[in-house]
Amino acid sequence: MPNMMGGMPSMMMPNMMGNMGAMGPMMVKMTCEMTKDGMVCKMMPMDAAMMDMMTQRCDMMNKMMGMGAPMMMMMAGMPMMMGMGAMAMSAGNGGTVTPMAK
Repeated sequence: MPNMMGGMPSMMMPNMMGNMGAMGPMMVKMTCEMTKDGMVCKMMPMDAAMMDMMTQRCDMMNKMMGMGAPMMMMMAGMPMMMGMGAMAMSAGNGGTVTPMAK
C-alpha cells in the first residue's frame, strides 16, 4: 500500500500540514451515490456549529489536492479508494471539495 504522503515533496508538508497534522479526523454525515459520471460523495457537518471547522478542512483539502497531494478514502478502517485531485490532473474545476449545508 503506498504511503499517502509518498508523492509530496517534504518541503510542502510543514506549510500545508502545519496545524492540520495534530487534528484527528472530523466526524461528518456522509452519503454516496453513483451518477453517470462517477460516484458523488456528500459530507455534511454533524451539527451547525461544526460548519466553520468543515470549511477550514475543505479549503485545506482543495489547496493540497491542487498541489498534487493524494487522497485516501477508508471505510471501517479498510482502504477503499485512493486518488488524485482533478485540479492537479486537468485544467477543469471539477476537483474542488465544497462543504454541503444541512
